[in-house]
Amino acid sequence: MESTLDDLNSFDPFYQQENIVDRIKGILNDYDPSNIFNEFLQNASDAGATECHFQLDMRSFGTEKVFSDQMAAWQGPALIIYNNAEFSDKDFEALCKLGIGNKKDDPSKIGRHGLGFNSVYHFTDVPSIVSGPYIGFFDPQMTNLHKSRDRNGTSVAKGGHRCDFRKLSMETFGDQLKPYMGFFGCDMRSHFKGTLFRIPLRMRPAKSSASKAGVRFKSTAAVAGAGVGGVEWSVGQIQKMMEKWIADAKVGMLFLKNVKTIRISDGFKLEVMVQKELLEPSNPNAPSLPGSVFKIDVSPDVSKPSENVASSQWLVCCDDAFPSDTPSPIHCLAAKRHWSPHCGVAIKFQDTDGSKFHSKLFVHLPTPISTGLPFHIHGDFALTSSRKSLAGSKEEEDEKRIWNSFLMEKCLPRTAIRAMEHLFAMCFLHPSSPGRNRKGFNSATAGYFEHWPSSSTVEFQPFLKAFLRQTYFSRVFPCPGATAVFPMQLKAGCHAILPGPVTIPLELETKVVRWLFKRNRAVCIVPSLVMSVIEAEWSKEPKFSHEQVDGDFIRKSLRETPDYIKNNMKTRAEREWILGWAFQPVITPEVRVSVTSDDIQIIPLLNGEWMRLKRGKKECYVPSQLERSLLKAKDILVDTDVFSTVELDLALDHLIERDQHNVGSLPAEIFATRFLKENPGGVTDQQLKQLWDYLEAEYKYENLDAFYDFPILRTFHGTITTLGKATRGFQISALPSQFFVFMDLLRDLDITVYSSETHRSHKFFKDYCQAYSGLRLLEAIVTHWNDLSTNRVFSMTEAKGMRELVLDCRDTIKSSFISGIGRLPIWTTLGSTDTSPLIVAKGAYFPKGNMNLNKFGAFPTVLSRVDVQTFKSIGAAKLNVPIALTQFVLPKFHDGTLNYGGEIKAAYLDLLSNLFTSSKRKGMEANAAKGVIRTARCYVARDGSFHSWGELFVPGEALTEMMFAGQFNVFADEEMASLMARLSMESNLRSSSSSPDLVVRCAKTLLEEMANGTADQTTTRTRAEQLIQYLYKHPDAGGEDWMDPKWKFVPREANLEWPYDELAPDLPLYMAFSELVGPSTREVAWTQCGFFPAELQPSHAFKARFPTVRTTNLKLPDVLRHLNVLVKDIAPTWKSTEKQLRLKAILLNIYGTIDQYVGSSIKHHTWAVRRATEFLECPYILNGNDKDSSDPSSWLWPKQLMFGIVDDIPPHYAANPVLHQYQNFLIAFGAKKIQPAERPVDVAVSRVRGYMENLVWRCFKTQDQETGFMDVRFEFQKGSHIRAHKIVLATASEFFSLKFKNDWAFDSRWPSDMGVQSICLSSYGDIRDGFWGLLHYFYSDTLIPPNVSPLFDHEDDQGPMGDGESGGKSTKDKDGSSADDDVVHIEILEPVDKLSERLQYLMKIQHVAHRFVATRLKDLIAKELIEGQKVVHSNVFAIRGHAERNGAENVRDHCNKFIENNRACVLEHVHNEIHIVEGKLEALDGQWKGKAGKDTNDDKLGLSESWSDIYGNGGSNDSFEDVDWDAKEVSWAESGRGRTATGYWEDEDEDEDAIDCAGRADRLQVLLNDRLRELQRNQKELLIEP
Repeated sequence: MESTLDDLNSFDPFYQQENIVDRIKGILNDYDPSNIFNEFLQNASDAGATECHFQLDMRSFGTEKVFSDQMAAWQGPALIIYNNAEFSDKDFEALCKLGIGNKKDDPSKIGRHGLGFNSVYHFTDVPSIVSGPYIGFFDPQMTNLHKSRDRNGTSVAKGGHRCDFRKLSMETFGDQLKPYMGFFGCDMRSHFKGTLFRIPLRMRPAKSSASKAGVRFKSTAAVAGAGVGGVEWSVGQIQKMMEKWIADAKVGMLFLKNVKTIRISDGFKLEVMVQKELLEPSNPNAPSLPGSVFKIDVSPDVSKPSENVASSQWLVCCDDAFPSDTPSPIHCLAAKRHWSPHCGVAIKFQDTDGSKFHSKLFVHLPTPISTGLPFHIHGDFALTSSRKSLAGSKEEEDEKRIWNSFLMEKCLPRTAIRAMEHLFAMCFLHPSSPGRNRKGFNSATAGYFEHWPSSSTVEFQPFLKAFLRQTYFSRVFPCPGATAVFPMQLKAGCHAILPGPVTIPLELETKVVRWLFKRNRAVCIVPSLVMSVIEAEWSKEPKFSHEQVDGDFIRKSLRETPDYIKNNMKTRAEREWILGWAFQPVITPEVRVSVTSDDIQIIPLLNGEWMRLKRGKKECYVPSQLERSLLKAKDILVDTDVFSTVELDLALDHLIERDQHNVGSLPAEIFATRFLKENPGGVTDQQLKQLWDYLEAEYKYENLDAFYDFPILRTFHGTITTLGKATRGFQISALPSQFFVFMDLLRDLDITVYSSETHRSHKFFKDYCQAYSGLRLLEAIVTHWNDLSTNRVFSMTEAKGMRELVLDCRDTIKSSFISGIGRLPIWTTLGSTDTSPLIVAKGAYFPKGNMNLNKFGAFPTVLSRVDVQTFKSIGAAKLNVPIALTQFVLPKFHDGTLNYGGEIKAAYLDLLSNLFTSSKRKGMEANAAKGVIRTARCYVARDGSFHSWGELFVPGEALTEMMFAGQFNVFADEEMASLMARLSMESNLRSSSSSPDLVVRCAKTLLEEMANGTADQTTTRTRAEQLIQYLYKHPDAGGEDWMDPKWKFVPREANLEWPYDELAPDLPLYMAFSELVGPSTREVAWTQCGFFPAELQPSHAFKARFPTVRTTNLKLPDVLRHLNVLVKDIAPTWKSTEKQLRLKAILLNIYGTIDQYVGSSIKHHTWAVRRATEFLECPYILNGNDKDSSDPSSWLWPKQLMFGIVDDIPPHYAANPVLHQYQNFLIAFGAKKIQPAERPVDVAVSRVRGYMENLVWRCFKTQDQETGFMDVRFEFQKGSHIRAHKIVLATASEFFSLKFKNDWAFDSRWPSDMGVQSICLSSYGDIRDGFWGLLHYFYSDTLIPPNVSPLFDHEDDQGPMGDGESGGKSTKDKDGSSADDDVVHIEILEPVDKLSERLQYLMKIQHVAHRFVATRLKDLIAKELIEGQKVVHSNVFAIRGHAERNGAENVRDHCNKFIENNRACVLEHVHNEIHIVEGKLEALDGQWKGKAGKDTNDDKLGLSESWSDIYGNGGSNDSFEDVDWDAKEVSWAESGRGRTATGYWEDEDEDEDAIDCAGRADRLQVLLNDRLRELQRNQKELLIEP
């Protein structure tokens, strides 16, 4: 055996990982051995296999040619498991990972936990697998297999091997491979299409076989004791286990997607094949359904088909998706745990073996968990590792419990509902299928509900409850459907009508069901057991309301089909049944119902119709027998014959007694009305007798009000009239003779005259018929006259008789009839004749006292005098003077009936005198008289016209006679005025003293005259001037606001002289006081305003009364508009010196006016600023008298001016001193003002200079190298140099003294003059100009003055000096070319004024003074910057930055104070600079993109940009802020390119010709971006409030 180990190199390591033995033992503790069949079945399904075979191989094989001695123990009986799917490499790897597997992340796989395979260790220690070209063995204890070898050939002890069995030799391992051969086509030589597991049983072999084989190996007992399973198995145990598993095998494939066949063989007598077949629908036209129908056959013999095949058919319905309302935490939990919402329901609806059904829970495969439901349910539940119970603790947060609850309460009920829908289609077939019709409804219903869940185990009660509640919203209740489409239909519980307490008689069932079906009623017959479960669940909170076949349902159906009883219920029994339920709420009101009897058509009438029962007004009546015989009104009388049962009769009684519905007893009124309607021509004598008999019998002791309209009473004229008229009439006996005068009148008034001899004994005639009297006759006539609808009038005889009757009864007339008598037309009027019409007294007048109205004609509403007291009582009114005048006399004058003159005039003045006299008394009449005086048109003018109070003028007054000459209708009649004067009533006329509004009337008249042109201009002007002068003296006249623009009668100044005639406005000749201004303000507003004439300027009294009159003060808009016209239209045309001087004087006047207005108040300031932009269209400020006002460029906007600076700083101009007095105006309109930040600078006292020092100073100043004895030479960049005296520098500066002694002591000597020490300062940067200023200070002890140039005047000092060298502005290369020829020139400084140039130089000196420790020089620079006010808004950040870098704290503090005082100006400047730089960057980018590659000229590419363009070209250029020369030099040197001191770009590593255009553009863009970032930092600082 040992000699064959070299052949084992074909094996690769193939083993299970982790601490394998302990891990497997833990798994086996949770797994029942019998689960092995289910585990391998689910693995086969996951692998996609369609067949799975379980076979017990009872054979034993040789033990010689095996892998090791220990492997001989496993050559005996084994369990063989086969499926027709092939293992992949991932599948092989998965077997090696306990609890992980390759299906962990795939929810579609069943065995995702990687544990099921380990159930084999219940039976064996060395399981093996053959699939494809491989064979593999597991040996978790590492005691049975030989050691594997790694790639280096070293033996490695591992728990298993795998190899390509085709490489193994049968001669070497024939015994080991032989157990696999012959199974399902496996020959161990070629690729095996399938997967074969061999599980050798852990059992003790027989001694004889062992001794025969001569094999020495451990006993199986030893193996068992050391094995991972620890249990020995016999063949019989395995056979029993397989036999028991057949029951699960029958249903094991229900929820598997792939496996269709299972074969089981125990190697002895058990041969079983289970096959699953999908049954296609018998009707291909049937609608698609959610489930599938499978047929499962169990054959006793695989090879020999038998008739004893047990078949079953199953409806399987599955769902894979989450419900739409699944909460997101469930989705997250499923993703986390790799759980699937896959659910299924399997309903067994056909079985040939007759076995009892036991429902189980499936988790893809059957579990031992019983559900108690009528079907199997499946879901991806979380189980315990033994698969015997659901996992999850009672804790609310337990994920397994949450997941199982979700499946059971959300997913499975939905799937079960879908299964019910499919089951419905199977139970209630399409009409085209035989064997199903409406007659089979009951049997089909029973078969359908047989599979409904009505009970379950406790563990699955949540599912049952959820299912029952979902049925309320799901279509699962079978109800009759439309025959043409489907004989049955499904309805949701909320839409279905379920069984209830109503029992339909058998003989009525067909009719009632048909009735409900025709109304599309979804009536469902549900078994009582199922119904009780449904009702119990639906009654829980939240409750589900549902319809049942009960009384409410019957009544609701009757409401929806009103004519059903009438058209269908013909027999007495039918009507009694349905009316019994219809009247149930009426018969038993104590029972609570949802649908009452109201609004149901259940009241039968005698005419055959049926009426709705409803609450409210009576519409039908229950008649007595006598009433039913007298009336023909069958349309309102109830057919009492229908109410044939005791209950229905009781219902009718209840309706009458409760008196709430439209059914009741027949009232007398209705009886009388219908009787009269049925007998419109009256009654016969026979009917008359019958009616009186009826009244005697029914109403003998009652009033007959209801029969008042019955025609049963014979009158005096022989006709028959009604009882009602008897109460208002008279009997024909015992009447006085004068009564007959009114017979015709009584007839016309329908007052009855009758005889009651026949019926005198009736209570009605005793109680209601009264005796005759004159007062009763009067009352009857009055009452009926008011009700008379015709135009009948009283004859003169009747009227006279009535007047006499009234006078006779005047003391006994009831107050209620007084007004009625007043409405009788029986009275004569003042001035009437026999033919004049009679009038009613009510509303008429009767004359008072001795008032004489005869002169004024007849008055048809004034009564003739009869009896004043009577007139008062019947409604006539007393006629007094005010009423007589306003209602009777004046209207005749007004309409022209009367003319004012002669006797009529005298009568009128007499009446008017009466009126005036009455007004002076007390009482109501006096008040009425006063009212007439003030409101009536009773005043007569000269022309005889009538006017109201206060309209007429006192005649003869000068003012009114002048203003209204010739207008006779405005002056009072002289006689009337005299009368009024005598009675002290002249105040009712208008005069200038008594009528304050007289002036207003004059003004209006004057305006009308002006508008209409009715008078010549001279007259109008004269009247206007007189009226104005009057107002100047009496400004309060009329109480008017004479400043109102409507009073346009003031003449304006005309014929203006120069310059006020230029562009003067075109104004009306007459204007209002408020529109004119005083002539003294012409200069500031002549193009906008009109002016008062000199002779009509407002008086002091007028100005005191109306302060807003503009004599000197103007409206600012007028001034602004005037200024705009001056600048825009007049200034360009005034070119002569004289005109320009005049214009400038006018401008200053206008500026002063605006400045005064703006400074008067904050309100005026704000308003002026807001309106300025509205009126001023062009620049309007002339900055100095030296400007040419005709040149548009001389004018500025206020925002372009700045106070507090001496020189212009673009975009601002220094304000001319002449404008300083108008700062309020200019600053308000946009000008800026710099607030100084003054602070003194202390500078040390300068030293005293002597003769020798002067001499040395002259030598330094002239750089006299011949006679100056200067012994030190400072070398700078570009070969320039400066000479000086070491003694002077060492004396003036301790810093230089130390440098000369130390660092500079060993510097080289100048070659051409060894006595001169050469010190190179080129490493300090381009400091030559600043160093010159430093040396100037050392020699002179003063700061270099502004007028002294920092540059040298002679050629020798402008370039490098030395033997053989020439000076000049440019240097030459070795080849003689100029360094300036090919470089791109970017100037460092392009100063626009001396201030910028001076600041640049001061910054250079400050930089050098800081580096060479010249403190006093720095203070001198600070003094000039601060006290010289050189710090302005455009350079403050640059100066501050330079000061911070060079240690000038006093300058820095001054700049901070300046920023604080002038934050707005500085911020505006920074904003503008940001826009400029951004624009340059954008332009640079556009130019480069458009021109690169086409034209490399620097100017065209915009690369000749100057530093002043980059850093702003304000009044004081601040380019020096970022020009930290050393830093710039280093930064460019690091990038391979340097910039010289003069601003030329040079390439240190390449020739100048290699500088490309793109590089130059990049450099300029870098500079611009640096500048932009600096500006943005400044902006951010300014925006932060201090």
